[in-house]
Amino acid sequence: MKGRVEKIKLKDGSVAYQARVDTGVDPGTGERRRKAKNFARKGDAERWLATTISAVQRGEWADAGRITVGEYVQRWYSLHAGGLAPRGQERAASVIKVHILPSLGAVRLSAVRPSDVRDFFERLRQSGNARTGEGLSVGSLRHVRAVLHQAFDLAVEDGLLTRNPLESIRLPQAQAQAGSVQPFTPAELERLFAVAQEHRLHALVVLAVATGARAGELLGLRWDDVDLTGALITISASLQRVKGQGLVLKQPKSASSLRRIDLPRFAVSALKAHRARQNAERLQAGPAWQDGGFVFTTEIGTPLDEGNVYQRVWLPLLERAGLPPRRLHDARHTHASLLLDQGENIKVVQERLGHADVRITLQTYSHLMPGAQRQAADRLDRLFQS
Repeated sequence: MKGRVEKIKLKDGSVAYQARVDTGVDPGTGERRRKAKNFARKGDAERWLATTISAVQRGEWADAGRITVGEYVQRWYSLHAGGLAPRGQERAASVIKVHILPSLGAVRLSAVRPSDVRDFFERLRQSGNARTGEGLSVGSLRHVRAVLHQAFDLAVEDGLLTRNPLESIRLPQAQAQAGSVQPFTPAELERLFAVAQEHRLHALVVLAVATGARAGELLGLRWDDVDLTGALITISASLQRVKGQGLVLKQPKSASSLRRIDLPRFAVSALKAHRARQNAERLQAGPAWQDGGFVFTTEIGTPLDEGNVYQRVWLPLLERAGLPPRRLHDARHTHASLLLDQGENIKVVQERLGHADVRITLQTYSHLMPGAQRQAADRLDRLFQS
Protein backbone atom coordinates (compact mmCIF):
# COMPACT_ATOMS: atom_id res chain seq x y z
CA MET A 1 0.00 0.00 0.00
CA LYS A 2 1.36 3.39 -0.99
CA GLY A 3 1.69 6.17 1.53
CA ARG A 4 4.14 8.94 2.29
CA VAL A 5 4.75 12.08 4.30
CA GLU A 6 6.28 15.13 2.66
CA LYS A 7 7.02 18.68 3.67
CA ILE A 8 4.99 21.25 1.74
CA LYS A 9 4.57 25.02 1.66
CA LEU A 10 1.03 26.37 2.05
CA LYS A 11 -0.43 29.41 0.26
CA ASP A 12 0.15 31.65 3.27
CA GLY A 13 3.83 30.76 3.21
CA SER A 14 3.76 28.50 6.24
CA VAL A 15 5.15 24.97 6.23
CA ALA A 16 3.13 21.81 6.84
CA TYR A 17 3.64 18.05 6.67
CA GLN A 18 1.28 16.32 4.29
CA ALA A 19 0.43 12.66 4.71
CA ARG A 20 -0.92 10.96 1.58
CA VAL A 21 -2.25 7.44 1.30
CA ASP A 22 -4.03 5.29 -1.27
CA THR A 23 -7.14 3.94 0.53
CA GLY A 24 -8.26 1.52 -2.19
CA VAL A 25 -10.86 1.37 -4.93
CA ASP A 26 -14.26 3.07 -4.59
CA PRO A 27 -16.79 0.22 -5.04
CA GLY A 28 -19.28 2.60 -6.64
CA THR A 29 -17.09 4.26 -9.28
CA GLY A 30 -14.14 1.87 -9.54
CA GLU A 31 -11.79 4.81 -9.12
CA ARG A 32 -8.76 4.84 -6.86
CA ARG A 33 -9.40 6.65 -3.58
CA ARG A 34 -6.65 8.77 -2.11
CA LYS A 35 -6.56 10.68 1.13
CA ALA A 36 -4.30 13.59 2.02
CA LYS A 37 -4.11 15.49 5.28
CA ASN A 38 -1.89 18.32 6.47
CA PHE A 39 -0.29 18.53 9.91
CA ALA A 40 1.80 21.11 11.68
CA ARG A 41 4.13 18.41 13.03
CA LYS A 42 5.78 15.59 11.17
CA GLY A 43 5.18 13.11 13.99
CA ASP A 44 1.43 13.68 13.84
CA ALA A 45 1.44 13.13 10.10
CA GLU A 46 3.39 9.88 10.42
CA ARG A 47 1.06 8.58 13.16
CA TRP A 48 -2.02 9.36 11.08
CA LEU A 49 -0.47 7.66 8.06
CA ALA A 50 0.39 4.51 10.04
CA THR A 51 -3.07 4.18 11.63
CA THR A 52 -4.80 4.87 8.31
CA ILE A 53 -2.78 2.23 6.47
CA SER A 54 -3.46 -0.25 9.28
CA ALA A 55 -7.22 0.48 9.15
CA VAL A 56 -7.31 0.03 5.36
CA GLN A 57 -5.47 -3.28 5.61
CA ARG A 58 -7.95 -4.50 8.26
CA GLY A 59 -10.87 -3.44 6.08
CA GLU A 60 -12.00 -0.91 8.69
CA TRP A 61 -11.29 2.30 6.83
CA ALA A 62 -14.03 4.89 6.62
CA ASP A 63 -13.68 8.34 5.10
CA ALA A 64 -13.87 10.84 7.93
CA GLY A 65 -14.75 13.49 5.38
CA ARG A 66 -18.13 11.82 4.89
CA ILE A 67 -18.99 10.16 8.17
CA THR A 68 -20.81 12.19 10.83
CA VAL A 69 -20.34 12.25 14.58
CA GLY A 70 -23.75 10.63 14.98
CA GLU A 71 -22.90 7.78 12.63
CA TYR A 72 -19.57 7.16 14.29
CA VAL A 73 -20.88 7.27 17.86
CA GLN A 74 -23.52 4.73 16.89
CA ARG A 75 -20.79 2.60 15.35
CA TRP A 76 -18.85 2.79 18.63
CA TYR A 77 -21.97 1.71 20.52
CA SER A 78 -22.56 -1.29 18.25
CA LEU A 79 -18.96 -2.43 18.74
CA HIS A 80 -18.53 -1.80 22.46
CA ALA A 81 -21.93 -1.76 24.17
CA GLY A 82 -21.71 -5.50 24.75
CA GLY A 83 -18.83 -4.93 27.14
CA LEU A 84 -20.87 -2.59 29.32
CA ALA A 85 -23.04 -3.54 32.28
CA PRO A 86 -26.79 -3.52 31.49
CA ARG A 87 -27.36 -0.16 33.13
CA GLY A 88 -24.29 1.17 31.34
CA GLN A 89 -25.73 0.06 28.01
CA GLU A 90 -29.04 1.76 28.72
CA ARG A 91 -27.32 4.94 29.90
CA ALA A 92 -25.04 5.10 26.85
CA ALA A 93 -27.97 4.52 24.47
CA SER A 94 -29.93 7.28 26.20
CA VAL A 95 -26.97 9.69 26.10
CA ILE A 96 -26.55 9.11 22.37
CA LYS A 97 -30.25 9.47 21.56
CA VAL A 98 -31.15 12.36 23.86
CA HIS A 99 -28.00 14.50 23.87
CA ILE A 100 -25.40 13.65 21.22
CA LEU A 101 -27.50 13.01 18.11
CA PRO A 102 -29.68 16.16 18.34
CA SER A 103 -26.72 18.53 18.84
CA LEU A 104 -23.65 16.93 17.28
CA GLY A 105 -25.10 14.11 15.22
CA ALA A 106 -25.02 15.90 11.85
CA VAL A 107 -21.53 17.39 12.29
CA ARG A 108 -18.84 15.84 10.11
CA LEU A 109 -16.41 13.85 12.22
CA SER A 110 -13.44 15.42 10.48
CA ALA A 111 -14.76 18.90 11.22
CA VAL A 112 -15.18 18.54 15.00
CA ARG A 113 -13.07 21.00 16.96
CA PRO A 114 -12.54 21.34 20.71
CA SER A 115 -14.49 24.62 20.58
CA ASP A 116 -17.50 22.77 19.12
CA VAL A 117 -17.40 20.22 21.92
CA ARG A 118 -16.92 22.93 24.56
CA ASP A 119 -19.98 24.80 23.25
CA PHE A 120 -21.94 21.53 23.22
CA PHE A 121 -21.23 20.89 26.91
CA GLU A 122 -22.00 24.49 27.80
CA ARG A 123 -25.45 24.10 26.22
CA LEU A 124 -26.00 20.91 28.17
CA ARG A 125 -24.84 22.58 31.38
CA GLN A 126 -27.28 25.46 30.96
CA SER A 127 -30.41 23.82 29.55
CA GLY A 128 -29.60 20.26 28.54
CA ASN A 129 -32.60 18.57 30.22
CA ALA A 130 -35.28 18.53 27.54
CA ARG A 131 -37.97 17.59 30.07
CA THR A 132 -37.36 20.38 32.59
CA GLY A 133 -35.39 22.90 30.56
CA GLU A 134 -32.78 22.97 33.33
CA GLY A 135 -29.09 22.24 32.97
CA LEU A 136 -27.62 18.78 33.40
CA SER A 137 -25.89 17.84 36.63
CA VAL A 138 -22.14 17.32 36.71
CA GLY A 139 -22.73 13.58 36.96
CA SER A 140 -24.90 13.57 33.81
CA LEU A 141 -22.36 15.69 31.95
CA ARG A 142 -19.70 13.13 32.82
CA HIS A 143 -21.81 10.32 31.38
CA VAL A 144 -22.09 12.26 28.10
CA ARG A 145 -18.37 12.97 28.12
CA ALA A 146 -17.52 9.31 28.73
CA VAL A 147 -19.47 8.17 25.68
CA LEU A 148 -18.04 10.85 23.40
CA HIS A 149 -14.51 10.35 24.69
CA GLN A 150 -14.56 6.62 23.99
CA ALA A 151 -16.07 7.14 20.54
CA PHE A 152 -13.47 9.76 19.63
CA ASP A 153 -10.69 7.50 20.97
CA LEU A 154 -11.88 4.81 18.57
CA ALA A 155 -11.83 7.36 15.74
CA VAL A 156 -8.21 8.14 16.58
CA GLU A 157 -7.38 4.42 16.53
CA ASP A 158 -9.10 4.12 13.15
CA GLY A 159 -7.07 7.00 11.77
CA LEU A 160 -10.12 9.24 11.28
CA LEU A 161 -8.94 11.78 13.86
CA THR A 162 -5.41 12.72 14.79
CA ARG A 163 -6.36 13.74 18.31
CA ASN A 164 -9.35 13.38 20.57
CA PRO A 165 -11.06 16.82 20.62
CA LEU A 166 -12.22 16.09 24.16
CA GLU A 167 -8.69 15.93 25.58
CA SER A 168 -8.64 19.64 26.39
CA ILE A 169 -12.21 19.78 27.74
CA ARG A 170 -12.51 19.87 31.51
CA LEU A 171 -15.87 19.55 33.23
CA PRO A 172 -16.62 21.21 36.56
CA GLN A 173 -15.96 19.12 39.64
CA ALA A 174 -18.96 17.74 41.47
CA GLN A 175 -19.45 19.57 44.73
CA ALA A 176 -21.20 18.09 47.72
CA GLN A 177 -24.36 20.20 47.98
CA ALA A 178 -26.45 20.64 51.06
CA GLY A 179 -29.05 17.91 51.14
CA SER A 180 -27.34 15.75 48.51
CA VAL A 181 -26.08 13.38 51.21
CA GLN A 182 -28.57 12.92 54.03
CA PRO A 183 -27.35 10.36 56.54
CA PHE A 184 -29.63 9.25 59.35
CA THR A 185 -28.78 10.38 62.85
CA PRO A 186 -28.35 7.69 65.54
CA ALA A 187 -31.71 8.75 67.04
CA GLU A 188 -33.43 8.36 63.66
CA LEU A 189 -31.85 4.94 63.19
CA GLU A 190 -33.20 3.80 66.53
CA ARG A 191 -36.72 4.73 65.42
CA LEU A 192 -36.27 3.08 62.04
CA PHE A 193 -34.86 -0.16 63.47
CA ALA A 194 -37.65 -0.25 66.06
CA VAL A 195 -40.47 -0.15 63.48
CA ALA A 196 -38.58 -2.54 61.16
CA GLN A 197 -38.09 -5.11 63.93
CA GLU A 198 -41.19 -7.14 63.06
CA HIS A 199 -40.95 -6.73 59.30
CA ARG A 200 -39.87 -9.79 57.32
CA LEU A 201 -37.10 -7.71 55.71
CA HIS A 202 -35.78 -6.27 58.96
CA ALA A 203 -32.34 -7.74 58.22
CA LEU A 204 -32.19 -5.92 54.87
CA VAL A 205 -32.65 -2.57 56.62
CA VAL A 206 -30.00 -3.50 59.19
CA LEU A 207 -27.47 -4.65 56.57
CA ALA A 208 -27.98 -1.55 54.45
CA VAL A 209 -26.76 0.54 57.38
CA ALA A 210 -24.27 -1.95 58.83
CA THR A 211 -22.40 -2.66 55.58
CA GLY A 212 -22.89 0.36 53.33
CA ALA A 213 -23.49 -2.03 50.43
CA ARG A 214 -25.53 -0.81 47.47
CA ALA A 215 -29.15 -1.92 47.30
CA GLY A 216 -28.51 -4.08 44.22
CA GLU A 217 -25.57 -5.75 45.96
CA LEU A 218 -27.69 -6.66 48.99
CA LEU A 219 -30.57 -7.92 46.86
CA GLY A 220 -28.09 -10.01 44.86
CA LEU A 221 -26.61 -11.51 48.03
CA ARG A 222 -26.87 -15.31 48.33
CA TRP A 223 -26.49 -17.47 51.39
CA ASP A 224 -23.28 -18.84 49.88
CA ASP A 225 -21.91 -15.29 50.22
CA VAL A 226 -22.71 -15.15 53.94
CA ASP A 227 -20.37 -16.44 56.65
CA LEU A 228 -22.23 -16.10 59.95
CA THR A 229 -19.45 -17.83 61.87
CA GLY A 230 -16.78 -15.53 60.52
CA ALA A 231 -19.17 -12.55 60.65
CA LEU A 232 -18.69 -11.37 57.08
CA ILE A 233 -20.36 -11.21 53.70
CA THR A 234 -18.82 -11.35 50.23
CA ILE A 235 -20.14 -8.96 47.59
CA SER A 236 -19.79 -10.81 44.30
CA ALA A 237 -22.81 -9.69 42.25
CA SER A 238 -25.50 -7.06 41.92
CA LEU A 239 -29.16 -7.67 41.09
CA GLN A 240 -30.35 -5.26 38.41
CA ARG A 241 -33.52 -4.86 36.39
CA VAL A 242 -32.62 -4.79 32.70
CA LYS A 243 -35.08 -3.63 30.11
CA GLY A 244 -36.42 -6.62 28.16
CA GLN A 245 -34.67 -9.14 30.43
CA GLY A 246 -36.15 -8.62 33.89
CA LEU A 247 -34.00 -9.09 37.00
CA VAL A 248 -30.43 -10.00 36.07
CA LEU A 249 -27.57 -10.93 38.37
CA LYS A 250 -24.49 -9.11 37.14
CA GLN A 251 -20.96 -8.54 38.37
CA PRO A 252 -20.62 -5.23 40.23
CA LYS A 253 -19.61 -2.06 38.41
CA SER A 254 -15.86 -2.33 39.11
CA ALA A 255 -13.24 -4.74 40.44
CA SER A 256 -13.14 -2.80 43.72
CA SER A 257 -16.84 -3.56 44.20
CA LEU A 258 -15.95 -7.25 44.56
CA ARG A 259 -15.17 -7.24 48.26
CA ARG A 260 -15.62 -8.79 51.69
CA ILE A 261 -17.31 -6.77 54.43
CA ASP A 262 -16.95 -7.65 58.09
CA LEU A 263 -20.23 -7.55 60.02
CA PRO A 264 -20.96 -6.07 63.43
CA ARG A 265 -22.60 -8.41 65.91
CA PHE A 266 -26.05 -6.81 65.61
CA ALA A 267 -26.03 -7.49 61.85
CA VAL A 268 -25.09 -11.16 62.40
CA SER A 269 -28.00 -11.50 64.86
CA ALA A 270 -30.39 -9.93 62.34
CA LEU A 271 -29.23 -12.34 59.63
CA LYS A 272 -29.67 -15.38 61.88
CA ALA A 273 -33.22 -14.32 62.71
CA HIS A 274 -33.88 -13.67 59.03
CA ARG A 275 -32.67 -17.14 58.02
CA ALA A 276 -35.01 -18.73 60.55
CA ARG A 277 -37.89 -16.64 59.25
CA GLN A 278 -37.07 -17.56 55.65
CA ASN A 279 -36.95 -21.27 56.52
CA ALA A 280 -40.45 -20.95 57.98
CA GLU A 281 -41.66 -19.24 54.80
CA ARG A 282 -40.11 -22.02 52.71
CA LEU A 283 -42.05 -24.64 54.66
CA GLN A 284 -45.27 -22.66 54.36
CA ALA A 285 -44.86 -22.13 50.60
CA GLY A 286 -44.18 -25.81 49.95
CA PRO A 287 -43.93 -26.66 46.22
CA ALA A 288 -44.47 -22.99 45.32
CA TRP A 289 -41.08 -22.06 46.78
CA GLN A 290 -38.53 -21.09 44.11
CA ASP A 291 -35.10 -21.54 45.59
CA GLY A 292 -32.50 -19.28 43.99
CA GLY A 293 -30.33 -19.18 47.08
CA PHE A 294 -30.97 -15.47 47.65
CA VAL A 295 -30.83 -14.03 51.15
CA PHE A 296 -33.61 -11.54 50.55
CA THR A 297 -36.61 -12.81 48.63
CA THR A 298 -40.36 -12.63 48.24
CA GLU A 299 -42.50 -15.00 50.34
CA ILE A 300 -42.09 -17.69 47.68
CA GLY A 301 -38.31 -17.36 47.26
CA THR A 302 -38.11 -15.22 44.13
CA PRO A 303 -35.63 -12.29 44.01
CA LEU A 304 -36.70 -8.79 44.99
CA ASP A 305 -36.90 -5.75 42.74
CA GLU A 306 -35.17 -2.67 44.14
CA GLY A 307 -37.98 -0.36 43.02
CA ASN A 308 -40.60 -2.49 44.75
CA VAL A 309 -38.54 -2.65 47.94
CA TYR A 310 -38.24 1.12 47.94
CA GLN A 311 -41.94 1.76 47.36
CA ARG A 312 -43.48 -1.07 49.41
CA VAL A 313 -40.99 -1.56 52.23
CA TRP A 314 -38.62 1.35 52.69
CA LEU A 315 -40.97 4.32 52.37
CA PRO A 316 -43.72 2.77 54.56
CA LEU A 317 -41.14 2.01 57.27
CA LEU A 318 -39.89 5.61 57.19
CA GLU A 319 -43.45 6.87 57.47
CA ARG A 320 -44.17 4.60 60.45
CA ALA A 321 -40.98 5.84 62.12
CA GLY A 322 -42.11 9.44 61.63
CA LEU A 323 -39.24 10.16 59.25
CA PRO A 324 -39.41 12.09 55.96
CA PRO A 325 -38.97 10.18 52.67
CA ARG A 326 -35.36 9.44 51.81
CA ARG A 327 -33.55 7.31 49.29
CA LEU A 328 -32.59 3.76 50.13
CA HIS A 329 -29.11 4.89 49.08
CA ASP A 330 -29.02 7.16 52.14
CA ALA A 331 -28.51 4.07 54.29
CA ARG A 332 -25.17 3.68 52.46
CA HIS A 333 -24.33 7.31 53.20
CA THR A 334 -25.26 6.72 56.82
CA HIS A 335 -22.79 3.84 57.07
CA ALA A 336 -19.96 6.06 55.85
CA SER A 337 -21.07 8.95 58.05
CA LEU A 338 -21.19 6.85 61.22
CA LEU A 339 -17.71 5.42 60.60
CA LEU A 340 -16.15 8.78 59.82
CA ASP A 341 -17.81 10.33 62.85
CA GLN A 342 -16.11 7.65 64.97
CA GLY A 343 -12.75 8.56 63.45
CA GLU A 344 -12.44 5.58 61.12
CA ASN A 345 -9.69 5.75 58.48
CA ILE A 346 -11.01 7.01 55.13
CA LYS A 347 -9.25 4.14 53.32
CA VAL A 348 -11.20 1.60 55.38
CA VAL A 349 -14.44 3.40 54.53
CA GLN A 350 -13.50 3.33 50.85
CA GLU A 351 -12.88 -0.42 50.96
CA ARG A 352 -16.17 -1.14 52.72
CA LEU A 353 -18.12 0.96 50.24
CA GLY A 354 -16.32 -0.54 47.24
CA HIS A 355 -15.28 2.79 45.75
CA ALA A 356 -12.73 2.43 42.95
CA ASP A 357 -10.67 5.36 44.25
CA VAL A 358 -10.36 6.93 47.69
CA ARG A 359 -10.82 10.31 46.01
CA ILE A 360 -14.45 9.37 45.32
CA THR A 361 -14.94 8.71 49.04
CA LEU A 362 -13.28 11.99 49.99
CA GLN A 363 -15.24 13.95 47.41
CA THR A 364 -18.54 12.51 48.63
CA TYR A 365 -18.02 12.59 52.38
CA SER A 366 -15.36 15.18 53.24
CA HIS A 367 -18.05 17.64 54.33
CA LEU A 368 -19.13 15.08 56.95
CA MET A 369 -15.71 15.35 58.61
CA PRO A 370 -15.75 18.94 59.96
CA GLY A 371 -13.79 17.96 63.08
CA ALA A 372 -11.02 16.07 61.31
CA GLN A 373 -8.62 19.02 61.26
CA ARG A 374 -9.22 19.74 64.95
CA GLN A 375 -8.64 16.08 65.82
CA ALA A 376 -5.35 16.12 63.89
CA ALA A 377 -4.19 19.19 65.78
CA ASP A 378 -5.20 17.64 69.11
CA ARG A 379 -3.24 14.48 68.28
CA LEU A 380 -0.13 16.58 67.63
CA ASP A 381 -0.67 18.35 70.96
CA ARG A 382 -0.79 15.03 72.78
CA LEU A 383 2.29 13.81 70.93
CA PHE A 384 4.44 16.79 71.92
CA GLN A 385 3.13 17.41 75.42
CA SER A 386 5.93 17.18 77.90
